[in-house]
Amino acid sequence: MKKVKFHFKLISKGTLANVFFYPEQEESTIILKSDSKRKEWENDEFELLIENPFEYTLKVFGVTGTEWEAELKIITLDGEKAFLKWEGETGDTKRNVSIRTKPLKNID
Repeated sequence: MKKVKFHFKLISKGTLANVFFYPEQEESTIILKSDSKRKEWENDEFELLIENPFEYTLKVFGVTGTEWEAELKIITLDGEKAFLKWEGETGDTKRNVSIRTKPLKNID
């Protein structure tokens, strides 16, 4: 297991009802702050104890057809480096929600 710091950010073209990010099979979501228009959702820094491969569930709720993209970066002493990226459109599953559980990736 390894302690890792992350930065999460999601941006949408329209307003989203809610965004939940559950890393490493946690019961509770990482706290995400949103802007006043609910188009940007972010957590500047959070630390987790990680096992390989990194597992998660990302749930994005909004009106059907709302495009979004998200990125999870690893924070190191040298700055941030890209780790995982997702994109989608709400409504690609039932009840106007997009759910991502892949790709799984190892922490180097």
